[in-house]
Amino acid sequence: WILITKPNLLPYPVAPKRKQIVFIGFSISLILAILLILVDEFRKGIVFYFEQIKKTVDWEFLVSLNSKDLNYKEKLDIFNETSLSLVDKEITFLFPEEVDNQLMKDFKNKIQKIYKNPKLSFTNDFLKVNKLNELIIVIPLGYTKIKSLQNLEDKLKIANQLKNKYIVLEY
Repeated sequence: WILITKPNLLPYPVAPKRKQIVFIGFSISLILAILLILVDEFRKGIVFYFEQIKKTVDWEFLVSLNSKDLNYKEKLDIFNETSLSLVDKEITFLFPEEVDNQLMKDFKNKIQKIYKNPKLSFTNDFLKVNKLNELIIVIPLGYTKIKSLQNLEDKLKIANQLKNKYIVLEY
């Protein structure tokens, strides 16, 4: 073989731009992961925002409590003074079915520290609710499913207890 022309070499070597490839790959995988998580959460039907609850059920809400809020204890105190202390009947706090016992225990402990009444009960079983009790429904965001709210609304309509109070907990 004989070279016809003199080869031209660039002054710097040509190589893949590794930093750029890593950055683009990371960005694309991060966006895809976020989209997949959002789609998965949407398919699960879990309520994360108070507005989702308002769109799902036609209830008037008593209070929205956020455990990370600086005024959380103050709101609980006001709730105690205005709502709980005026009731002579037993008060039942009803949680949606999928709420775990630990969350119910945490809420129960917080309420019982503020409100010293032996007539308080906490459950996530609608059949255990006595019609004579004052019913307060607690809806924790991030745990409650939309279908569970719709089922609970149907049960309340059947039991004719839509006059109840509703609390939204943000954990």
